[in-house]
Amino acid sequence: MAITYTLCQSGGVTGVGTSYSTSKRASASVNFSLRNVFLSVLKTIQIDISNMSGSGTPTSINVKITSDAAGDNVILPDTQATIDAGVTTALSGGAVINVDTVLYSANETLYIFLKGNSGTMDVDSVSLLVENN
Repeated sequence: MAITYTLCQSGGVTGVGTSYSTSKRASASVNFSLRNVFLSVLKTIQIDISNMSGSGTPTSINVKITSDAAGDNVILPDTQATIDAGVTTALSGGAVINVDTVLYSANETLYIFLKGNSGTMDVDSVSLLVENN
């Protein structure tokens, strides 16, 4: 069986602060049934960030992925990454997290909760790269 990859992308979230909130989450549809794929592995999470501001510009971002909108059924526990600021615009940047964990959910929509270590930021998109074996 060949290995295939699926790229799942979320929309944006504005005003992400320093705590998780159900009003500050993104969601991504995996576009295939995790139950019907023998093994699905979340390989990486790529986060595009803009408008970093507030008291203390954020230097790191935390991500938690759940299978429910309330954030209670955790698939990926709290994971942190350093934000790499842009070359020409220091208030924009991104983060990449190498995950390599098996996904299982009865729900094909994954909820991505985000928070920074200080200030606020807009998360323009979150991309999940999923490997299917």
